[in-house]
Amino acid sequence: MPALKPARQRFPVVQALQPCNAASTAPDEARRTLACLHTPRDQLVDTSQQQGTRLHGAETTERDSLERHFAWLDAEIAMIEKACLDHIRAHEELQE
Repeated sequence: MPALKPARQRFPVVQALQPCNAASTAPDEARRTLACLHTPRDQLVDTSQQQGTRLHGAETTERDSLERHFAWLDAEIAMIEKACLDHIRAHEELQE
């Protein structure tokens, strides 16, 4: 299992969540929707990192379960990241 980077370094959506300036701030609704997508993604990344710690000390009987969990986490993270990127692409004001 490759080491994961901290969530905020691994996926560059955080900038779109921050207001730029008064003239170019995206509507609150677009930002709120993006935050609603991004928050569970960060939680899944944190869970994946915690499971990685467990994997190092896991018994052979636990490894299969942990590896299946990693696969599920990776798929969910990828799905949320795609949804975040699609949302940013659909809202030009978030691309600034």
